[in-house]
Amino acid sequence: MPESEGEWFVNHPGARILEAGDQLTLWNFPVAKADLADAHVEAIEKFAQEGFIANSTEHQPMDFRVRGHASISGAESTNLDLALRRAENVKAVLTRMGFRSVVVESVGSSQPADTGTSGEALARNRRVEMTRSMRSYPEVIEEPPKPAPREPKDPTKFAPSVRVRIDLPLRTLQTPRVIIAASIVGELTVTLKGASADPVDAGVTTGSGEASELTEEFAQLLARDVIGPKVGLDAGTSGAPPSIDVGIPAEHWFLLPKVGYQDGPYPIHFNFKAIVARLPIVDYRSAQVHMEFSGNFRFEIGPSASAVRTYPSTTDPGPTVTGAPAGFMEAGPLMIAATIAAAGKAASPLAQVEIKKVVLNLAARDGAASRAAWLAGAAEGEVAFIARRAEWRDKVFEDKEEGEKVQRAWSERGSDQVDAVLQALETKAAQDERKAAWKTKYGGGQKDPPFDFVREQIFRDLNGYDDDQGDLKRLIEGL
Repeated sequence: MPESEGEWFVNHPGARILEAGDQLTLWNFPVAKADLADAHVEAIEKFAQEGFIANSTEHQPMDFRVRGHASISGAESTNLDLALRRAENVKAVLTRMGFRSVVVESVGSSQPADTGTSGEALARNRRVEMTRSMRSYPEVIEEPPKPAPREPKDPTKFAPSVRVRIDLPLRTLQTPRVIIAASIVGELTVTLKGASADPVDAGVTTGSGEASELTEEFAQLLARDVIGPKVGLDAGTSGAPPSIDVGIPAEHWFLLPKVGYQDGPYPIHFNFKAIVARLPIVDYRSAQVHMEFSGNFRFEIGPSASAVRTYPSTTDPGPTVTGAPAGFMEAGPLMIAATIAAAGKAASPLAQVEIKKVVLNLAARDGAASRAAWLAGAAEGEVAFIARRAEWRDKVFEDKEEGEKVQRAWSERGSDQVDAVLQALETKAAQDERKAAWKTKYGGGQKDPPFDFVREQIFRDLNGYDDDQGDLKRLIEGL
């Protein structure tokens, strides 16, 4: 009986290495792990040695492409993450050596080196493939020669590629409640074909060195006519949240987004990372411009002008953020959460898990804030509280299972913790005193303070909560 994957690794431990020209393959990684063996590290360092001469101010740097792979064991979403971690560990060795031009990719189990199912075949597929490319060095000459006449350019040939860093605003969607600003941040590889194949002569870039940038005119064209139309932002209808769609092919979309909060006019942001996204070919002046992009498609969310109202104590309006514009939370955590959830519906399973975690954190905060707002004495409090919970369940996640998760987050991690704080007080008089204190603090002494007004102020006071960073019950006790 052939050995299983785990048995083969136990019986044949240690790194396996295959070098062929400018490609190095490291295989037999530990099962379900990304750790590099000492022999792997030694092989990487030896393979990269020739790049030291290129990694200087006088020469172009050596480029490395590092692609992670996994065997067919396990779910593909897990394999993609595992293969990426293997590639990132290889990149870390190259970075430690001083190399900066390293592109990392993950293909999971989609490109097996061995299609068999034996333990050895699976070990061959637990691998990382490294490819190096050294650009030609400029010739060093003591006395510069007389300039030779320029040869006519062949319109059928490509000029050498130029890499430029870009941080390019694309388009902005404004709805009655929120604004979504889209941009791309990363590296653009530009190659020209035609009579004017020099990107500087063609007016595409300002130079060909590390400090090169896109010209202002070409950057505007790129944002307006090339990438902007491929980033779909839909305002939504009939109360549906805005939606986001990116229609650009890439060798790999790493759709586990970085979702978080920040200072400034767009307090919530999330990024989707693309590896070698191929942009449409652009006919510009007398050349064809071919482009590949690797980096982040970034979406930032903030309140629209019409959503901002003047309330007292609005200097700290966002969840775990200060310095955001007054009235951010009046845009509604529900609408913000619905926007984030809608953006993740077409994403990978890993992306959806990350996005749902952020939304459930918002649900816990809003559940606690709504419960406390009700207890602060608004006449319509109970009705508004029940309606708000139904909104969270039905709008943020449409299917039943996810809606139930939202309702549990609202109740068990939100409103139920408010009740736990009150029940912990020794007497009913103490509980009534706490409710009265909330009414005074958040209702301004009004007999029946508006429910939404109270809720938004309390939501801001709960801004420090996160699953990994805070304790919602402790924060409620401090209200």
